[in-house]
Amino acid sequence: MRPNSRARLSSSEGHQPLRLGLLRCDDPVPELQSLCGTVQRAPHGWAVGANVWKLHERRSWMDPPSDEIRLIHSHQGQVLSLPPGGVVVADADRCPIAMLAVGGRLVGLQGHPEFQPSFVGPLYESRTALFGEETVAQDQASLATPCNQELAATWMLRFFAG
Repeated sequence: MRPNSRARLSSSEGHQPLRLGLLRCDDPVPELQSLCGTVQRAPHGWAVGANVWKLHERRSWMDPPSDEIRLIHSHQGQVLSLPPGGVVVADADRCPIAMLAVGGRLVGLQGHPEFQPSFVGPLYESRTALFGEETVAQDQASLATPCNQELAATWMLRFFAG
């Protein structure tokens, strides 16, 4: 795997089956294709700003439960088809596979639970030439509503705890 890849893999061994980890699946990194499915540039271009994910499937580690989660996106690439055995856990506008799972061993996220509005607001402004003024204005407005970074972090920790 490339040292600068945005994929984050972790594992925990014990009495549970090996958990491959949690992946960021937004770059067309060849090493991740078999884990994330087909990853390519999104047909509509950049997905930026805070997006609401609609959850289609609940997992035991998704506690406390929620019907939706709001996370910040900043990606051009996205998962366009699932890997073998994969299921869509959540989708969002312009991101039909926002979260995927393969059994109980792998979870892939399209958003950035580590991003805070205070970080991405200036980042989006600095990329106005790339995104366009209208897109940046919409993305800035989307950051006014609180996101669910803490909920996403709780779910990730529970996933790894098994």
